[in-house]
Amino acid sequence: VVAADKLFKDKKSDLVVETLETPPKADIDKVNKMDGNARLSYFRELVLKRLEADKVSGIYIIVCKTPPFMYVEITRDAVPQYPKDFGKKLQDTLIDNFKLKKFDDGLTKAVDLILEARGLGAKK
Repeated sequence: VVAADKLFKDKKSDLVVETLETPPKADIDKVNKMDGNARLSYFRELVLKRLEADKVSGIYIIVCKTPPFMYVEITRDAVPQYPKDFGKKLQDTLIDNFKLKKFDDGLTKAVDLILEARGLGAKK
C-alpha cells in the first residue's frame, strides 16, 4: 500500500494488485474449462472492465489462485512512462517467483521494478 501511495502521490500513477481465490462465482466452471488463450482473454476482459469502472491509470495486476492465473495490464496512457517491454518483464518476474511458491517475494520484486522504472526506487 505504501508503494502504491508513493507512486500515485509522486507520479500520479495507479498500482492495483487484486488477488482472487477464484473467478467470480458465475464464471468458475466456465473458466476452469478454458484453455490458456481463452483464460487469457477472460482475465484481460475482466481487468479492462475494472480499469474502466475504477478509472485506473497505471498498472493493474490480477492473480487468481484457482485456477492459477496471473495477468498484468499497463494502461495505454501509462505505457510511455515505462521502458519497452516492461509489462513482459513484470509478468516474467511474477511468474518466476510464483512457480517457486514465493508469492510475497514475487510481488515485492514486481513493486520494486515498478518504483525503479519510475525513478522512485530505494537509494543504494
